[in-house]
Order: sequence, then structure tokens, then C-alpha cells
Amino acid sequence: MEHLNLDFLKRVLGRILNADFDHAEVILSSEHLTEMQVDFSDISQLRTTESDLLTLRGIMKGRYATTTLNQLDDVSLQAAVARL
Repeated sequence: MEHLNLDFLKRVLGRILNADFDHAEVILSSEHLTEMQVDFSDISQLRTTESDLLTLRGIMKGRYATTTLNQLDDVSLQAAVARL
């Protein structure tokens, strides 16, 4: 999660705009969930999960496109921008 900062989002936004979109929007959702199971006053299971979701939106010539991805590596980002 440490790489998901404002600079990262600006770079993604720039990629969308460089793909000739008139307007662009990037939305990052991050979820952290901790579950605990207690049996007879003892913790029997403790689980933590993290999930990051990136939504890309673009408008080109009055047409609106959106895509969502949860793999945030460079190849996945390039493919997502190409899908818009």
C-alpha cells in the first residue's frame, strides 16, 4: 500500500489523459478487514485481509468509459487504460 500515494494517482491520471481523453478521473478504494474467531474465550483464528481497487474513468468526444482493476502493476495499468 505504501506505493499508493498521490504521485502514483497523478501518474495514472496522466496515462489516461495521454491516451487522448478529454477528461479523466482516478478513484482508489482501499479496504482493510480483520476477523477474529473466539471459541470458549480463546482466540482461535485471527485473519487480516487487504484489498485495493482502482477505478479509471475517461471522457472522449462526449463518450464515457470506465474500468476497474485490483492488480496495480505497470502491465495491468497499461492494459486497463487501453481498455477504456
